[in-house]
Amino acid sequence: MLAQLQGRNDAHKIYLGNYTAPLILTSINLDLKDVEKHRIELEQSNFNFRAITIKVFEDEFYVYDGNVPVIFKGCLPNYRAEIVSYNKAYFSQLVPLGNNNFAIKTHSSTLNQQVLGLVNTTTDAVILKNDI
Repeated sequence: MLAQLQGRNDAHKIYLGNYTAPLILTSINLDLKDVEKHRIELEQSNFNFRAITIKVFEDEFYVYDGNVPVIFKGCLPNYRAEIVSYNKAYFSQLVPLGNNNFAIKTHSSTLNQQVLGLVNTTTDAVILKNDI
């Protein structure tokens, strides 16, 4: 699985995730010769994850599972990730936007429909937009 690259990340590497070992991030240089496996260490790992996802954005990576309302952030090439958001929102999709902002797709129990949300991990703000 491609670790869902976005932005300007390390221009000389491709990052791959692993469905069977979701906390292993593999980096490969562009000539496909140097392959390195990195174990991501989570600040806290006692969550009941169902489907961990890793996204690389510029020089940072994010680890999340929207079934558990937590987002971890780490900086490459250090593979330790710390919690930047906890118990703010459940979501089915997440896109890092930079500056501690994320777009999420979530379900509004009030409206019983999918909505777009913005999460800011600096202010802990969660804004939901249902009229798009």
